[in-house]
This record gives sequence, C-alpha cells and structure tokens, in this order.
Amino acid sequence: MDVTRVWRLEGVVQPDAWGSPTATRLCTAEHHRLTQAELWLGGHASAPSTLVSEVGHPIAFDAWIRSDPERVFGVRTARRFDAELPFLMKVLAAARARAGSQ
Repeated sequence: MDVTRVWRLEGVVQPDAWGSPTATRLCTAEHHRLTQAELWLGGHASAPSTLVSEVGHPIAFDAWIRSDPERVFGVRTARRFDAELPFLMKVLAAARARAGSQ
C-alpha cells in the first residue's frame, strides 16, 4: 500500500452494557446490535482497525504497519516503538455512567 495516499480507516466497535444502542451512527458498522461503548481506531492487537482503499482488498491496520514499518513511521520511530502504533484512539459512546446505574 502506498503510504503517501489517504486511506479510509474503519474502526472496531467494542460493546459494553454502559454503551449506547445508537452509536453505529459514528461508523459504517451497521451489523452491531449490542450497545456500543467504544469505537477503537488504531492497531491494537485484539481489535485492529481496517484500512480500505478504492482498489484492492481491506487489510488490518497493524498488519499493514508491520509490512513496512520504516516506510510508514520513518526509521527512528519504527525502531523506537518496535513497529507498533504507540497509541489507540477511543471514541466513547456512553448511555449511562456505568453498568447498572439509572
């Protein structure tokens, strides 16, 4: 994949009882029927986002980074963070303060 282009990044919805039943408005994942508590955007190993281009097949974001980390991050950053994205962005969609609260 060309790192000089802009690609669509599709996040992963994380369900939880305190989440919102209407959070799918934040993303294109309409198949989620549970309450959506968080939308994860990044390369976390348990729920990596997906890169999608107008041509070709979708690829897991963490796999794309590992395919050529020095080109993605630059040599210094790739070595410093062992070819892994050093952060995870979470969009929260809380319907209540915590599970069980009114």
